[in-house]
Amino acid sequence: MKFRIENLGRLNEAELEIADLTVVCGENNSGKTYATYAVYGFLRMWAQSSMAPHPVAIQIARALPQTGVHSIDLKKELLPTAKEYFDALSEQYNAQLVRVFASRDEYFEHSKVHFTPDEIVPDFTEEFTRSVKIGSSTALIFSKEANSTILEITRPSSPVSKNIPTFAMGRLIDDMFRKLVWSQMVPEVHISSTERTGAAVFHRSLNFARDKALDTLAQLEATGQNHDSEAFLNKLFQENRSDYPLPVQDNVKLLGNLESLSKNTSRIAVAHPEILVAFDEIVGGSYRSTKEGVYYVPKGSKAKLTMAESSSVVRSLLDFSFYLRHVLKPGDLLIMDEPEMSLHPRNQRLLTRLLARLVNAGVRIFITTHSDYIIRELNALLVMKSLGESFASERERLKYAPEELLEASRMRLYTACDRKPDVKGSRKLIHCLENQEIDPRTGMGVDSFDDQIESLNELQEILIEAMNEQEEADVN
Repeated sequence: MKFRIENLGRLNEAELEIADLTVVCGENNSGKTYATYAVYGFLRMWAQSSMAPHPVAIQIARALPQTGVHSIDLKKELLPTAKEYFDALSEQYNAQLVRVFASRDEYFEHSKVHFTPDEIVPDFTEEFTRSVKIGSSTALIFSKEANSTILEITRPSSPVSKNIPTFAMGRLIDDMFRKLVWSQMVPEVHISSTERTGAAVFHRSLNFARDKALDTLAQLEATGQNHDSEAFLNKLFQENRSDYPLPVQDNVKLLGNLESLSKNTSRIAVAHPEILVAFDEIVGGSYRSTKEGVYYVPKGSKAKLTMAESSSVVRSLLDFSFYLRHVLKPGDLLIMDEPEMSLHPRNQRLLTRLLARLVNAGVRIFITTHSDYIIRELNALLVMKSLGESFASERERLKYAPEELLEASRMRLYTACDRKPDVKGSRKLIHCLENQEIDPRTGMGVDSFDDQIESLNELQEILIEAMNEQEEADVN
């Protein structure tokens, strides 16, 4: 799965291959968040069916009123269209970037984000049957036999099915294409944005839909139109643009839905309960979701603390906790923007090891970070893996589990950089994200971190030398 980004925010260009573990580093205002939001925005809007249905779905929808039944070979007729399909979706997405970033239209006039899916053949081994109902009447029936690539679509002869518009029927068919084919090539995405700490405290007050409706009513009341329902709806939809980027909106929605989410148990929690134990060690307790809100219960205590009463680390990891326990499954992509936020260096290291466990459990991880502790811990996990069984006894003594070790081939590191243009005579630097080599025996190198560490070490040596000279002068 790859993303090509051009002229987005400060970024002039970037090519990101999303691996099992993807790490993006760079100084402040170097374009990391823009790249992160661009990746999340595409995958999230695709999952929400915010883009046009596949042309084949529309063709079938147009034919069904005459034929009543249509069969399509998903492997032979749909898979070969993958490149054209996702090229078209990329173009549609570029027109919607303003919604993702909640910014000005003109800011994205020259921006381009292009998505290329994983090159895999979906698994068609399972039997599939699904009926789509409108009210109590069946509108469409989908069926596929086990180990078959043929999907049969039936439109029952009923008043309800006859009244479905072609585009709406195409959307229903497209949803089945997504489920059976494209969803195996495109991961489900979740994000923990840098605004998560504030969202944990204020999510109950941040009801975007309500606030937009109230603001619209206030504007209409000022013009004497507050009793005109048609004017209200028109204005609400015409001006339905959020003041917050899509990742922030989704974080707030997630936190507002925790009570409902807590009724589910994630496949990761079922298969890997040790990951939950590792998380509880980091946060020093557990979360409880009730109708009254979310509480934190410190380990060994019966106290229930609200998010406002809890420490910043508790607020920072709230959404991550619910992803772990109630949402995540193998194949998902979890994006964490600066996971080190509010974490002591010890907890940064423990969280890094937990993320490595998730990678080995089948969850893809994408992080941006400013933390040298996270990079160094990742390097330790890489080197331990390369040492193999010769290091097993020492690894056990250091209390590292095999499930925490990482392979360099499953990772990608990108660092923000400025490079000279290829055009002679041009002095304008090109801001980009550059793919860095990962050596399994030495790990990852991040120059912007190393430069500052060396600078501090040099400063410390100068200060120590100055203090020694001062002490000698005082003695003399």
